[in-house]
Amino acid sequence: MVGWYNPPQLIRTGTELIISDLFARHSDSRRLDAVATDPPMVDYRDSKYLDEDGSFGFDFVADTGDGWNSTYAVASALSKPGIALSDDSTLKRGKVLVLGGDLVNPYPTREAYDARFVGPFTMAGQQHRSESLEVLAIPGNHDWYDSLVGFRRLFCNGRTVGHRRTRQTRSYFAAQLPYDWWLFGIDSQLDHDVDELQFRFFQDIIANFRDNDRVMMVVHEPVWIIRAEMRDPRFPTRLENLEELIGDRLRLYVAGHLHHYRRHSNAKGQHRITCGTGGSFLHPTHELSSDSIEEYELKNSFPSKEQSWRSTLRNLWFVKRNPAFGIVTGLSYLLAAWQNGIHVGEQFGEVSLKEMGRLGLSEWAESVYAGVHSAVLNPIGLTLYGVIFAGFVFFADKRSAWFRYIVGTAHAFCHVVAGFLIYWFAAYASITWAAFPAKSIEQYLLAGAIIVCLGWIAGSSILGIYLIVSLNVFKMHWNEAFSALRIQDWKGFLRFRIAPTGALRMSFVGLRKVPRRWVFDSTATTYEPEHPEKFKPEELDRVEVGAALNRGS
Repeated sequence: MVGWYNPPQLIRTGTELIISDLFARHSDSRRLDAVATDPPMVDYRDSKYLDEDGSFGFDFVADTGDGWNSTYAVASALSKPGIALSDDSTLKRGKVLVLGGDLVNPYPTREAYDARFVGPFTMAGQQHRSESLEVLAIPGNHDWYDSLVGFRRLFCNGRTVGHRRTRQTRSYFAAQLPYDWWLFGIDSQLDHDVDELQFRFFQDIIANFRDNDRVMMVVHEPVWIIRAEMRDPRFPTRLENLEELIGDRLRLYVAGHLHHYRRHSNAKGQHRITCGTGGSFLHPTHELSSDSIEEYELKNSFPSKEQSWRSTLRNLWFVKRNPAFGIVTGLSYLLAAWQNGIHVGEQFGEVSLKEMGRLGLSEWAESVYAGVHSAVLNPIGLTLYGVIFAGFVFFADKRSAWFRYIVGTAHAFCHVVAGFLIYWFAAYASITWAAFPAKSIEQYLLAGAIIVCLGWIAGSSILGIYLIVSLNVFKMHWNEAFSALRIQDWKGFLRFRIAPTGALRMSFVGLRKVPRRWVFDSTATTYEPEHPEKFKPEELDRVEVGAALNRGS
């Protein structure tokens, strides 16, 4: 799994985000696509796409390409002819696979796509390489980090990806399905917006709907949750206008982006489904403040809220799960101690600061006095502490300003206290115990080594505890808390089947745990779990959408 807290990863992620956001604001490549390519219409009503019983099947998966175990486990389950159920029935594989964005993490380079997405899906696709299957895709925010260069190379040029044929010409599409169903794939870009030409494309289709036409819409992120929970004002009126134009015909609204499964349903038989379980690290399901979104009620989630809450506690071992992050805290503590210790043991006019390396626990008050005054007497050190406190206030999750100041200050204060105690111990150990002269090279080297080592552990541990409290108490930092955990398990996908009557069945197929060890099957030229009986996919949720529109009371 991607080490999101590795220092080089943090730097590059921030850089990519800034650059891609800049280009998204000033150069929208979707407009060029609309001028240069044919309309992205796909028709699946031909009988060759139907199974023997006349039904039509398709699958949905999103947020893949983080780790091999998680991505390949889902790709392998998707590629099998069917998923056996407890009642001895089978969920047959769909003829079409719909990809809901964020296909590769952390950056959409050619190498990353090939290793983290194409590789696992090609290996798993050996199971159906002799069949004629297809794939449709929309991009997510990670796919947009290179302005869709990699995404277009894979999905908009008539290539074969994972032994599935591509047909779309743009980053969005409209697929006409059998029995009066439409599938709309929306590209909302990094700016959470539907561009004008894309809006007109879907508007023209909606204007020509027949009486019984129904729609399943796929977007990258669950806009209904973000609108309700995050109160994000940036969401586009064009996307909302599309929803209004479709009206009650919009029976299923499906998205990824959040790496868990949640289904909200209403009395009209409409469903809003979040399913970003294709291979990326797990996101929590207990962070939302309400289970009700307008007239929609939460009906199912995977994992459960209790399991999600308990998983957050794994951040107690943050330093073990993210060992490289300790470089940041260790060096930060060392820099602060270096600046803080410049004036320790010196006389400044009326102010006399004792050498902390000779002050024991019984003289803690004098140690605090020396530490505080040495920081105040050093302009550079004082500026450094100002930057530290400002940084933690900025890091605090978006809430009211006063809440961010309180939480950020408390977090920074914990690090400052830990840094002071580590510096005091390092000075005492190197001067009193090791008997090195104060401020000698030897003393600096020993104290510095102690500060880096203890700062490595203490700084990471404080951050881990902060993330636990933030998420489990205040319902904030859900992304930071779970990206730190890098949980491979709790994966799955959606499987749809439309009957000749027009009724649609959706099943969520989940893997509570993904394999860590694989055995190569030379006959099928694929990898299988070392103990397959322990990793069987399960149908964990099912929805039946009737053939007729239920417009409610």
